[in-house]
Amino acid sequence: MKITVSSNVYFKKLKGKKLQKMVFDDLLKPIAREALSNIKKSFQNNTDINGNAYADYSPRYETWKKSIEDGKYASNNKMVLKGKLQSSIPIKIFTNENNLKVIVRPDYKKALNRNNKFYGKYHLTGETPGGKVRKWFYTSDELPTLLTDDKLLGKPFKEGMQRINQRLQKELKGKMRIIAGRKFEL
Repeated sequence: MKITVSSNVYFKKLKGKKLQKMVFDDLLKPIAREALSNIKKSFQNNTDINGNAYADYSPRYETWKKSIEDGKYASNNKMVLKGKLQSSIPIKIFTNENNLKVIVRPDYKKALNRNNKFYGKYHLTGETPGGKVRKWFYTSDELPTLLTDDKLLGKPFKEGMQRINQRLQKELKGKMRIIAGRKFEL
């Protein structure tokens, strides 16, 4: 009896950094674009990155806000008073393909206050007047569910994994070939 094993998979096609490039282009970059989009939407819709409405300002803060409004700062947006926080929204996604790193971060020149501290952190931690927390970007708190929850970044992660799976199948397939043949005596 002769047993023959045949295959149409060519693992040599994934030489070099092809797999790394697939992960970078089809998974990491789309997730970063979605994260940036969610941050921008949080400002437009007055909702945090989870889709929840921001807490109202305290009456004391509302009074202060009205006292400085002169039309220039008038806004119904709870995240935009003078625009300083909004100007700290990332305008660029920083990438490093060699290290498989994609970072969505603010332009620190615009986002730092007079004390060289990140201005957006005040809203995130509730250090603002009135102590209201406004979750407008992702932190390590979301890591356990960041890529599994569709309200966060689960949907682009699943789509990216499907794209990688499809590209891997396409890349590895080839013509059928015999990889082993051996006779056995029964």
